[in-house]
Amino acid sequence: MDRTTLLMDTSGIICYYNLQLLRNTVIPEAPMFKPEYPPQEPEPGVVALDEDGKPEDRVEVALKCLPQYDPASCWNGDSTPSFRYWKILDYAYANRCKIATPPVVAEHIISIIEEFSNKKPPTTFVDFFQP
Repeated sequence: MDRTTLLMDTSGIICYYNLQLLRNTVIPEAPMFKPEYPPQEPEPGVVALDEDGKPEDRVEVALKCLPQYDPASCWNGDSTPSFRYWKILDYAYANRCKIATPPVVAEHIISIIEEFSNKKPPTTFVDFFQP
């Protein structure tokens, strides 16, 4: 065995020994830097949910955060909808109460489409998908 081979074998053993030594080393010191953030004031209107709570309780707390739904609020006596964007519940309520018939709903949707078509740039209502 020549001197070069002996050095390579010896350095491999030394590297392995050093690696094992580093793996088994325990550093008793605390880290030099710990990021700390100043405490934040709770934001008004923000409700924290208990992540470990029962799902039923979490849903109940979340529902209390939503605004109260009053379907009659979108109608002002003359059966003309007030200014706001209708949701499906609004259309369903109007249909059940015989306030809005399907033609009235269609006219309402057409007026919304016309309103957004005249904006610059026009809003696309239908997206085409071709695989």
